[in-house]
Amino acid sequence: MFIPEVIKETTSEWAAWLISLTAWGMSWVFWFRPFGNLKANRSMSLLLWLFSLSLLRDVLMMLNVFLQHPQWFFFPIWFTWALGPLYFFFVKFTLYPAYEWHRTDLKHAFFPLLQIGLYAILFFVQYKPESWFYTQVYKTLEGGFFVCSFLLYLAMSWRYIRFREAVLQHHTHYPWQMAKVRWLKRHTLVFFFLAAFNSFFLILDFAMFKLFGRSLRVWSIYPYLTHYSFALMALWVINIGWQLLRRSYVRPLLQQGKNQTAEDILFRQGCLFDPDFRLSLLPAPLQPTTKKGERETLEQARCTFVQKQWEEKNTGETPPRLLRRLALEAGFYSYRRFAAICNKKPAT
Repeated sequence: MFIPEVIKETTSEWAAWLISLTAWGMSWVFWFRPFGNLKANRSMSLLLWLFSLSLLRDVLMMLNVFLQHPQWFFFPIWFTWALGPLYFFFVKFTLYPAYEWHRTDLKHAFFPLLQIGLYAILFFVQYKPESWFYTQVYKTLEGGFFVCSFLLYLAMSWRYIRFREAVLQHHTHYPWQMAKVRWLKRHTLVFFFLAAFNSFFLILDFAMFKLFGRSLRVWSIYPYLTHYSFALMALWVINIGWQLLRRSYVRPLLQQGKNQTAEDILFRQGCLFDPDFRLSLLPAPLQPTTKKGERETLEQARCTFVQKQWEEKNTGETPPRLLRRLALEAGFYSYRRFAAICNKKPAT
């Protein structure tokens, strides 16, 4: 096995290992996270998990492991085509918790599954990585598609964020909603520039080789620039996940008014309806003293609100669809969770 040899490597490669391991660990935190929106959590979890595995393969390439063990080169842990769609859906479900899957959304899974399937086939048939098809055709197509699709999905995410921001500016909204949108806007913009930075090195290397017949990889530092720019992207996703776990976007709002009551924060500021909000964020004097769990306390309040809205609203929607939308917009983790707490039969 080649793992013991890795322990002898340099600090810079250890940093990439650490980023990969951190992303892998945080992916499980989001998968089992009881707060937030279920679909947004699962999208972030898969994004972190695939970033972790893809970065792991990058690290193994930096260590020249595949030169010693070429039979593992096509082992399917390279998921670059899935990263863009997963971040896009994370943004979408964060902005619109009541959004439901549609058949048309399956198109976003086609190319990621194609990439995974192709690597799996090449791995099982023990295809040689130095073959002409891979080095001259597939590698170029894969890199080009990753650059174009990833930047496109980030641009689509940015468009959704800007649209949501414009809607909130022209309609009555809670302070946390605008704070969350602008927090997501800033982090998506930085993520786009990091992706563009990584894409620049990939495109420059391709252009120099095709147009001038010179490979930039002869410079010892150049391959590390492409690898570490990808690691920076993974690190930024970890940062987004960490700040979401800390609810960093809502903390300044809670510190603005010293004389606020729990009712002011939960109902007038609407923090009750933020899926990511927790009672532990309240100032210490305002936190409940009951032994009841904070999740159950929030959900009971949300349940009362949804039932009241259910009695008042008559939008023409079918009852199951309306109830599902009201539950998710009120901050419930999922509709099934709402049904369990409020004794409602889950709608199909």
